[in-house]
Amino acid sequence: MDRQAYVEHILDHFEHPRHKHRMADADVQLGGGNPGCGDLITVYLKIGDEERVEAVSFQGEGCTISQAGASIITELAEGMTLDEIKALGIGTMVEEMGDDVVKSRVRCATLALGTLQAAVDQYRRDRQREHLGMPVIAGTEAVRFENWCRLVHTSLARVPKNHCCRITAAPPRRPTPGGRHERARRSPGTWGRVGCRPLW
Repeated sequence: MDRQAYVEHILDHFEHPRHKHRMADADVQLGGGNPGCGDLITVYLKIGDEERVEAVSFQGEGCTISQAGASIITELAEGMTLDEIKALGIGTMVEEMGDDVVKSRVRCATLALGTLQAAVDQYRRDRQREHLGMPVIAGTEAVRFENWCRLVHTSLARVPKNHCCRITAAPPRRPTPGGRHERARRSPGTWGRVGCRPLW
């Protein structure tokens, strides 16, 4: 596909997402995020015989790339075995979203894939804990993550959905009379946002 075809494919998945809903009876659910861009996602999996995915869904908010990527990867994952999901890589997202998009927005494009593969790992750890008679904690952690997502998106409500924020890792240093440098103070709640750039 050419660039325009990839763009149309991505927009179709963003505007008409596949498998976007909460799964009440999921065998495993796991959250992941890229808060610097405002991307947050929770993946739900229902696993059948031979570790094959019977159902998969997601919920999330964020930029076009991250949410389209979640729709694309959940559509691909349905019917796969867990080993097949673990074998997926960045090349899969390049095939689906285009080389230019993935390389320029790799964290956004691969967020859902990474979260899905982490959910597979969590499912397998949960089964091991059950086998050893230990309690399963994944559900509790997922609920905590969802609650955290709500808080983050409340604070990022002013950020346009079609933009991606760039975050500075730390405040800039400034000189002091003694010749040393110290971190410039930043007012609480600014998140270090230094600007937004459009998707395309």
